[in-house]
Amino acid sequence: MERRNFFLSTLSLLSAGTVAAMAAAPAALHALSPLLKRAKNNHDWHDLGPVEDLTADQPLKKTIEVVRKDGWQLRRQDQAVYLIPGAGGPVAVSSICPHLGCPVSYSAESAQFECPCHKSFWGPDGKRTSGPSPRDLDPLPTKVEEGRLYCRWVTYQTGIETPVEA
Repeated sequence: MERRNFFLSTLSLLSAGTVAAMAAAPAALHALSPLLKRAKNNHDWHDLGPVEDLTADQPLKKTIEVVRKDGWQLRRQDQAVYLIPGAGGPVAVSSICPHLGCPVSYSAESAQFECPCHKSFWGPDGKRTSGPSPRDLDPLPTKVEEGRLYCRWVTYQTGIETPVEA
């Protein structure tokens, strides 16, 4: 093989390899992207207000904005959180039914949490009283800093007896 033919065939192979690598890079990054993503749950702490303002005799509904990564875009979603009065301060619980993920509301008239979809009920303390829900309302992590209560939104798996983060 002549020197010129060797040089041209080597240059052609290097060029073709470079083009192939450039074409394969996006596909490889797409395939590996789930390994590079942050956790699904929103790990930001949400300010629920001064602790002294959160002393009620019944559950108090607060709304927080949860940011979720959905593919390549960020989705903002308002999510309800209930603060249940307790001896050590309010306890935050999720407003999502542990049965199938329906929204739960608190009825002051009946003094209980209700899921209208499948008729699950919880007492004012968030403990399950009846219905197909397999567990109590799911607790949310809280912390107090400088007299303010913060909570972190957690999405739990539905339909199982033990709360497990989704």
